Amino acid sequence: MKYYFYLDNILMPVTPSKFSVTQAGKSKIFDLAAGGEIVLPETPGLRQYLFSLLLPTVRYPFALYHNGYQPPEYYLKHLRRLYENAEPFDMVVIRRLNAETVLKFAARTLNYGSEEAFFLTGSDTGTVHASDARTILREGVSGKAACLFDTTEKVTIEDMTVVEDAEEYGDDFLVALKLRQYRELGTVKLKVGG
Repeated sequence: MKYYFYLDNILMPVTPSKFSVTQAGKSKIFDLAAGGEIVLPETPGLRQYLFSLLLPTVRYPFALYHNGYQPPEYYLKHLRRLYENAEPFDMVVIRRLNAETVLKFAARTLNYGSEEAFFLTGSDTGTVHASDARTILREGVSGKAACLFDTTEKVTIEDMTVVEDAEEYGDDFLVALKLRQYRELGTVKLKVGG
């Protein structure tokens, strides 16, 4: 699977190898006098996103750059500003399957006949049916990548750790981030008595 990570509309050059999402429940459990338990469900807590990003000091062939190579300082300044100013921002994670997985899916589609998937080809999106699967198997994937699903979430930076480890990362930087879902606070006006 291939990820594209955008933090505040900036593409991160090297996507994390691991991405964790946690959400704690807020339900309350009570013991009954007659024995047993009951649960009173409540709205779950805010989601937390945990991952680490590699910020390269040189231009790697596997890294992604939309506007050309940027040094680690560019990303670190941006992340520190978001963290220190406690500004909510958009985190966008785009997930794509690799070519081998797309070919396996195309073969499965032919076997079952009704299975579908969304594909991305350049700027065009569509659904792959059995007839399209035949073409994929005959002509190859040729730049097509299966689109799984994307995550777009308004978040804040809860914790940020910058690691410089010459033995493990050489001259590169590793940034460990804990992001927390951001919910807008709204007010409600009530009119009392007529």
